[in-house]
Amino acid sequence: SLTAIATALLVAGTAQASEITFKTDGGLKWATDDGKASGQFGGRIMVDGNGFDDDDSPNKGSYDGGFEFRRLRLFGKGQYLDYEGIVQLDFSGGDVAIKDAYMTKQAFGGKIIGGHFKQPIGLEELTSSKYISFAERGFGSEGIATSHKMGLGYTTARESTSFTASVYDAADLNNGDAKDPGTGVGGRFTWAPQAELGNVMHLGIAVAAEKNTDFSASLRPEAHLGQKYTLIDIAAADVHKLGLEAALVRGPFSIQGEYMSAEAEGASTEILNTYYAQVSYFLTGDARPYKTESGTFDRVKPGDNGAWELALRVDAAENDDTSAEAEALTFGVNYYATKQVRWMFNYVMADMTEAGKPTDSPNAIVVRWQLDF
Repeated sequence: SLTAIATALLVAGTAQASEITFKTDGGLKWATDDGKASGQFGGRIMVDGNGFDDDDSPNKGSYDGGFEFRRLRLFGKGQYLDYEGIVQLDFSGGDVAIKDAYMTKQAFGGKIIGGHFKQPIGLEELTSSKYISFAERGFGSEGIATSHKMGLGYTTARESTSFTASVYDAADLNNGDAKDPGTGVGGRFTWAPQAELGNVMHLGIAVAAEKNTDFSASLRPEAHLGQKYTLIDIAAADVHKLGLEAALVRGPFSIQGEYMSAEAEGASTEILNTYYAQVSYFLTGDARPYKTESGTFDRVKPGDNGAWELALRVDAAENDDTSAEAEALTFGVNYYATKQVRWMFNYVMADMTEAGKPTDSPNAIVVRWQLDF
């Protein structure tokens, strides 16, 4: 298994060295004195509180707020020479879910990656949940982005560009989804001619094609305990996806947007379009860091007094062939107490419409306490 292989790599690396050094700056890290092997153990805890105002909703009384572990993850990773392995498990849903379980090898000017990993589509989707500006990702990430799948891929980066491509199994590993034998292929290219702290310009494009897969998009009103609304559901479909991304950072100000579309051809043919635009501003003068090698945003590192960020997002999804659609306006306030501790407050106003049903208009409050280590 991948876990056994990763463990073997760690043991092999340890055997090559006479001394191991441990550090605790963000998880437990170790490295051999000859530099051939290193490793890290860590995790993330996200505790959410959700509250709903559904007085104007046709489904009044169907929204149950409360508290939950939105994410409760532990990971271990190790590197030996030009090999690297990682296993990350999530315990938040009551069952153990595999998030990452893959290995990479440096080759051909980049890395070959194999196992269970996020497929290459979506700026917000590929940015870690530890670093996104809102508690929940937008409709495109929830409804169209491929997320974690078993596959084989290749990734490479240059001074201002990154490229990733993969072939993957469309089945959901954690659900044991034997009825969904579909396969997919995807790729993403990003260009960031400016990538310094406080001065970022990012453009990206991604495409994917999946064959014989069950394609469904059931969206929540950007609060995880919210009710789901199905905008598209087609079995045994051939799906073509397109993603366009753009982001700009100028000092404490940032703007980001994406368009993501999926055309599903099965018993019927339907197209789901999603798009969002968001802005954020740091009252404390901080800026969103960027990683060129992955074409994603990185960890905010506040000063001794922390950092305050204001954020606003407009998000929409629509099925071109039915009356199903979703819209959301989200206001956010983030307080970065330290590099590893963050508080988040979101207020969401949403309109959710399933095909042939009246529009539902729930409002939601999401509060999060986050720690990663």
